[in-house]
Amino acid sequence: MEEIKKDVIPGNKTIRVILQFPDEFEDAQMVQASVKSILGKRG
Repeated sequence: MEEIKKDVIPGNKTIRVILQFPDEFEDAQMVQASVKSILGKRG
């Protein structure tokens, strides 16, 4: 899992923002390829 951490400092307070991106699974890649092929056939 990819994780990005960043501290944001508004005024005198510190807020830590953590974004997490799950790893892509084969199923997600297969779905993306299927959708692209379907959309590519339209017109």
